[in-house]
Amino acid sequence: MLVLGLLMVTLAVQYGYTAPSTETAECTTPKDELNEVKNCCKIKDAMISGAVEKCTELVKNVPANGTERRELKPEGFDCFDDCVLVSLGFMGSDRKIDFAKIKSGEKAPWIETTSKGVDKCSASLTKPGDLCPSGADNFNKCLFRELYMNCPEEVWTKSDVCQRNIERLKKCPTSVPFHCTVFGH
Repeated sequence: MLVLGLLMVTLAVQYGYTAPSTETAECTTPKDELNEVKNCCKIKDAMISGAVEKCTELVKNVPANGTERRELKPEGFDCFDDCVLVSLGFMGSDRKIDFAKIKSGEKAPWIETTSKGVDKCSASLTKPGDLCPSGADNFNKCLFRELYMNCPEEVWTKSDVCQRNIERLKKCPTSVPFHCTVFGH
């Protein structure tokens, strides 16, 4: 739960409330389904919120209302993902992600799902990220998709909207499960 919560919050901050301009309409979550899609896989974690708040306070270049929020850069960090991972102890000062620590931090029902997701996403981490030289942004995006798409049954909402979102993600391998707003803009 900790890792999925981390990724959802980090990606919400990173990607803002609008889909990246490179996504086709077919690969974008319909606006009228966004609230339900965000609740398809239930996660909450106070520790993550604290790390995100800390990193948000370090952001000095908050974009204007309605613009993409992909360029958030907390002072002292190359990117928002690095800041959150360091704050949670999942990344060292060398900017290397501690995959074992991420796996060991999970609790039921997330243990197996997280372990498989971390293995898959860490294996594909072969180049710097789009926003983070460490690759944390690409790792988080990959893991966010993997955990959401393999959400344990006991925390998954069975609905037509949630199932459509999974089908959309299968057709759109570079899309994230949803986008949302932060900073109240």
